[in-house]
Amino acid sequence: MKVDFVKLSPTENMTILVKSPVEREKQLHVGAEIMKYSSVYAEQAGFLEKPENPEAEIRLQMAGGEFCGNATMAAAAYTAFQHGLKAGEKTDIKLEVSGAEGVLTCAVEALEDGFRGTVNMPLPIKIVN
Repeated sequence: MKVDFVKLSPTENMTILVKSPVEREKQLHVGAEIMKYSSVYAEQAGFLEKPENPEAEIRLQMAGGEFCGNATMAAAAYTAFQHGLKAGEKTDIKLEVSGAEGVLTCAVEALEDGFRGTVNMPLPIKIVN
């Protein structure tokens, strides 16, 4: 399977965002393969999808279905980059994210050498022991 992706480093936490459509039941396997040291290598993989909620610009579905704050900021920064956000400009990106209910808003600022993002961390839906 060939997939189109970007690799980002939010807070030095290597993150792969897969842009190609991948069926949910295959995401865990595809994510595990692409994260391998012998492949692209990263700490986590997320899949960019079309959101269900019309208020959201993008959906981030993590390979394991969890919520990840760093990957959320990476997805928002990538979306802002796709919109052409330039150094010194700021925007809010609305996202659906696995492991979180509703739409999250990530504030993104374009810097000379990257992006800065902040997102309110949602409360856990459940804790498994």
